[in-house]
Amino acid sequence: MDWLLLTHPDQDHCNRVGALVNANYPDYPKKKLRFGNLAFAGQRTEYEDNLIDKVICPQLAAAPQLLADRAHSSISGKTVKPFIECGDVKAYLLSANYPTRDASNTNAKSIVLMFELGKHKVILPGDAEHATEKEIIKNFGHIDGFLKVFALKLGHHGSEAASSQDWVTATSPKAIFSSSDFVWAHPYCKTICRFVQAGTLSSFPDDVWYCCGHRDIYYNNTTTLNICTNLRYYVKSPAGEYLEELDGGMWRSIYGDAGNTFGVQWQLYCDGVRDPSIIATDSVRPADASKIPEGWDCKHPPYLAAVGDDDPSE
Repeated sequence: MDWLLLTHPDQDHCNRVGALVNANYPDYPKKKLRFGNLAFAGQRTEYEDNLIDKVICPQLAAAPQLLADRAHSSISGKTVKPFIECGDVKAYLLSANYPTRDASNTNAKSIVLMFELGKHKVILPGDAEHATEKEIIKNFGHIDGFLKVFALKLGHHGSEAASSQDWVTATSPKAIFSSSDFVWAHPYCKTICRFVQAGTLSSFPDDVWYCCGHRDIYYNNTTTLNICTNLRYYVKSPAGEYLEELDGGMWRSIYGDAGNTFGVQWQLYCDGVRDPSIIATDSVRPADASKIPEGWDCKHPPYLAAVGDDDPSE
């Protein structure tokens, strides 16, 4: 690999690097994966199990890049210098180590990258939240259209602490992606709604499902918008519910009584010339929609019916 970038020291963003390095690659027997370059946010000592020095550096061709505090691609007037160029792909460093490499808030330090190919751009923000987004807008917001992208990965898995209204406006994505989880109910419905109400999301030719959370409750939603969360939904039946049959096989809940069902996932295809396309790599609809609990209405959120205008999550 030419590059390895570790967004920040949180385990869920780097704990599989060792397995990646030591995997058995059939075309390269008894050889470990090697990297040309490494850049990481935070201090190397923050990465558990001596990951950088013990696991990565022995497989690294060049010295690790120590990013400065508040690091970002250099700006000259309205011209931004790419951080990495690989063929026709340019990667811009929007933020790293905000406000400092030593900051205790590891999320804020996240490396935030924007990839550009031809006329199309994608932002991957790690776990960056409102403060980091604000810093990026301050640094790059004066460059007309620079932060506007086709696809945006939601910061911090779709937490409400990320994807501020200013960030939604600045990026104006046509598609949003999110890495969901079964612990915090990410992505949060209110976060998704900021993008829905902004009106920039384009549409699939058919409806798909996505799941979002609010106060540890899951809501399932059908949509035609480009909302690409982990393929999962929540069902009432204690034993879980099948996804659609796919080539004679089923994706089924592994959480038993929890009733969560999931699969993998979405593919964004971009060649830099044609409009990007989004492909669902597995089934995107539940087999029995009648068992799906009521969804989340951005215009009339379910919590309003119970507690009035006071949002308990604020």
